[in-house]
Amino acid sequence: MTIQPRELELPEQVHITPSKQSAWRSPKAPGAKYTYRQLAALRSLGVDPETVPSIAVRSTATAREMYWPTTEPTPVFVIHCPIIGNRRDGRHVVIAPTGQTKWVHPSGNIREDRHWG
Repeated sequence: MTIQPRELELPEQVHITPSKQSAWRSPKAPGAKYTYRQLAALRSLGVDPETVPSIAVRSTATAREMYWPTTEPTPVFVIHCPIIGNRRDGRHVVIAPTGQTKWVHPSGNIREDRHWG
């Protein structure tokens, strides 16, 4: 029996260490689909946040971010990212929570070697 990882939303507050910044972490208002920086990036591109297609991207939590028992699988942040383009190899160009442009696999994984169950 495989235990599924706990799925989390991005928190309202994110503490950033300057030497360990991640494009996949940024604060989000409770109940909002996108982060403040994603919305700003969409506005600068002239894209409507209500109509843009999105994908659920999965990013594992780190021990620096939170604690979980070693008997449980690593929790996973599920982040909704707007899709602003597609690559020929099938990957999507998305706006990450920090407003940066990144690509993800069609499955929503940042790296193809990730399997969630």
